[in-house]
Amino acid sequence: MWWMGFILMGVGEFANFLAYTFAPAMLVTPLGGLSVLVSALLSVHFLNERLNCIGGFGCCICLLGSTLIVLHAPKEQNLTSLQEMWSKLTDPPFIIYSFFIVLMSIVLICILGPRYGKRNPIIFTLISGSIGSLSVIACKGIGIGLKDFNLSWYNLRRIVQLKYFSSNNSLIMPNRQSYHSATFKSTMKIHSNKQLSFNTLNSEELMFNDHSDTES
Repeated sequence: MWWMGFILMGVGEFANFLAYTFAPAMLVTPLGGLSVLVSALLSVHFLNERLNCIGGFGCCICLLGSTLIVLHAPKEQNLTSLQEMWSKLTDPPFIIYSFFIVLMSIVLICILGPRYGKRNPIIFTLISGSIGSLSVIACKGIGIGLKDFNLSWYNLRRIVQLKYFSSNNSLIMPNRQSYHSATFKSTMKIHSNKQLSFNTLNSEELMFNDHSDTES
């Protein structure tokens, strides 16, 4: 039973990673948080644990909050390439937000955690939430990067094939060798300008300025 739960947990995390690739992070994150609610309910049946009134009330609040977020989530811009994501990462509001998150995490981990962590669990919750806000969008960036890598690998394979045939033809028509070589180098330069970047779930409002303009 334990190994089955361990394997299912790994499968769930992999499916969660795929969800960040194909769906907005504002929808995937609250739905992924419902796994805690499901675990609490299943523990009552399989582990014979007791769920008190406060725990049940907390589960209801989590369910209500996730439902409201999913129903009223703002429209997200569809990022299809790493160049678009990199342009959002270079915005000053996002840079300031990332610097604040890193600084706050260092203070919580190195100073406040050892002193007050045992008495106040909200400190570890803040650490998990702040670092998780960066890792969530990192998953989305990795997913977009994998899409671009597959496309680039296909194009690169076709380019190598064209280069191979053009080099064979250059034995017969040597005047065209320089043309094919220049085409190959320029195409390779275009497909090598891919960058994998990390952003954050909580900073999507800072990155997507179009949404704030539509709200106003």
